[in-house]
Amino acid sequence: MPSVFKAANLDRPNTTLLAADPDLTFAMAANTAYPFELEAWITGRGDADFKVSFAGPAGALRVSMLWEWLVQDSTRFNGMLTAYPASPIILPLDQRAVLRLRGVLDNGPTAGSFQFLWAQSNRIPASTTVFRGSWITWDVVT
Repeated sequence: MPSVFKAANLDRPNTTLLAADPDLTFAMAANTAYPFELEAWITGRGDADFKVSFAGPAGALRVSMLWEWLVQDSTRFNGMLTAYPASPIILPLDQRAVLRLRGVLDNGPTAGSFQFLWAQSNRIPASTTVFRGSWITWDVVT
C-alpha cells in the first residue's frame, strides 16, 4: 500500500481559510476505488479550534468515511460521512489532538486527488499545526 508521511510540521496562523494539506493527499484515477486511512496529529490553542474538510474528484460513485477526533483530555468525537462535506466540520482543540479517518472512495469518471483540507475555526495569531509523522495510506481496487 502506498503511504505518505509528513516530513515537516505545517503551521497555519491567523487563518480560517480551508487549504489542502500539501502532504496528506493522493491521486485518484477514474473508475477506481481506494480504501484509505489517514492519521493527523494536531496542536493549537483552544480558542482557535480546528476546521476540517475533505475533497475529491467530482462524480464519486461512493464516499464512505469514518472519522474519529481524540483530544488530549481523552474527549472523543466521531462520525460517518457518505459524501464529501458540503460544509467544514468544526472540532474542539485544546493543546493536542489526533484525527483518524478511514474509508473507501469509489471514484467515478473524473480523475483527480483526495485532499485533506484544514484551518483554524477562529482566526488567532498563534499557529495551529499538523505535525510531521502524520500520514495517509491507500490501496487501489480496479
